[in-house]
Amino acid sequence: MLDLVMARRERELARCAQDALAPAVKAQTADAETRVTVAVSTAAASVEVPASLMPAILGALDAIAQGSGVVVVPTMRDFTTTQAAEILGVSRPHVVSLLDRGAIAYRMHGTHRRIAAQDLLTYVERMDRANSAAQ
Repeated sequence: MLDLVMARRERELARCAQDALAPAVKAQTADAETRVTVAVSTAAASVEVPASLMPAILGALDAIAQGSGVVVVPTMRDFTTTQAAEILGVSRPHVVSLLDRGAIAYRMHGTHRRIAAQDLLTYVERMDRANSAAQ
């Protein structure tokens, strides 16, 4: 998993990319036929990116531009309690406690707990909503 605090130059590049791509996303929402093509200068090539991915890409660029790390997680993946703890930024014993209390759904794989990516995302979204409501 890649979770790095970005250097200043990388943050600047992310902000520039975000500024360049944002109009394409706005156009895409207005016109379903809009296509987004990204040029890769080192490969002297360009690639068409599905317009439906642009909000996620812009979100990642925004996080990087602000100096945050970004983790891309396939939704069909399962996590160990250690991996879930890294993603949540808490200790593994705290994750186990959340599982035991039923705060996060999980399944057993032999004697090991496995957490589906979607269940972890559901928990994060629920906590974000609760934190927003509390403010």
